Order: sequence, then C-alpha cells, then structure tokens
Amino acid sequence: MLTVFTCFVAIITGLFCTLVLLAIFRKALPALPISIGFGVMFYFLTRIFFMPFIVTLQMAQVFI
Repeated sequence: MLTVFTCFVAIITGLFCTLVLLAIFRKALPALPISIGFGVMFYFLTRIFFMPFIVTLQMAQVFI
C-alpha cells in the first residue's frame, strides 16, 4: 500500500511539473509522460530504499 501512495504523490508531482513547464514555455505539453516517469521512479525507489527500512522498524516493533 505504501508504494501505491508514493506513486499517487509522483503523479501529482508530475502534474505540477507539467504546469510549471507550461508556464515557462507557454505551449501545450503532454502531462502523461512526466507523471509516468515519476511514478515508475518513485515506485522503484520506494521498493528499494524505503520498504527495507519499514521492515526493519517492524521487526524492532517501532511504530511511527
């Protein structure tokens, strides 16, 4: 479920980046490639770096 949430945040971040680029270049830009790129990147970064941290905290019974 954590990776789903981070992918959602990535899609919103991609939308924001598209809006910023729209303001800079003042022409229509596709929003989907940026959001997909961020989504894939956030998914793998979460799986590689954040999930082992969460598992370690679970094994030590540390709740945040």
